[in-house]
Amino acid sequence: MIIYWINSQSITDAEFDGLNSLALSRKRGLNFVIGNRDVLRKLADSSLLSQESKATFQLIYSEQTRWNNLLSQQSFIVTLCGAEQELTSYKQNEITFLVVPLNKFLTYYLDSKVNVVAEHLRDIRFYRAMVKSYLNKHNIRGVNLTFRHVLGGGNTTFEVVKQHYNKNDGVSICILDSDLKYPQDNIGATAKKVLDIIPDTDYSRALVLNSRELENIIPFLIFDEVLSNLKYQPALTKLKTIKNLTLNNESQIKYVDFKKGIKLAQTNQTGSQTSKSFWTDVLTQAGLF
Repeated sequence: MIIYWINSQSITDAEFDGLNSLALSRKRGLNFVIGNRDVLRKLADSSLLSQESKATFQLIYSEQTRWNNLLSQQSFIVTLCGAEQELTSYKQNEITFLVVPLNKFLTYYLDSKVNVVAEHLRDIRFYRAMVKSYLNKHNIRGVNLTFRHVLGGGNTTFEVVKQHYNKNDGVSICILDSDLKYPQDNIGATAKKVLDIIPDTDYSRALVLNSRELENIIPFLIFDEVLSNLKYQPALTKLKTIKNLTLNNESQIKYVDFKKGIKLAQTNQTGSQTSKSFWTDVLTQAGLF
């Protein structure tokens, strides 16, 4: 979160409540906070804030440069302001900013953990492992991964998302499988229902994978390790052949149904480019048809 400021004489009680709660949630590791150094200095010296809050803003001031570099790489940032204005959002340099007046900070539960909604809890565990891997790769230390696991429940995901959206239940992100069977296919019913409920604005976000399902983005190094049994090797070899095949500048492995296989996909005759013709072309060029 970024704080940009106003004249300290005009700060209301509701805004001070928001600042105290912001400091507490930062101390608990629920968010990152940066801001104008003059603003942070004033907060650290304020006689109206609690000692705990002042100490936290002093720490934020001291670590400003360290976390500012990390936050500059993010695509979604909450900006808190003191002026009276409605909740709004805008995009700049590929970063989406959600602007929230400080006196509404508690109204939108921005001092709570971020909600991560996925169709299955195992998906959320995998996404967490991906984030930890990213942090390790970039040697980022001292980051506490804190969020609420929210089970979407497959085709009832849209009902869960709708409930969070209507309750203003903090910043929420829903990660969805696209269920794409081939490049020109339409996204699946579950993803479509969620997108129909929450347009990509304000404090809720929906992210649709650019692949059929979560399984399609798992690195093959993991498959090699997990599927080490000899009986899986022929199938794994075929999948690797498809993975290495590039048509129209993309890998076709993203459309494979890892649970049911490719043969069922070939029987689908719907769409402007049928699944059958698409997979016939892929398998022929891969030498597997």
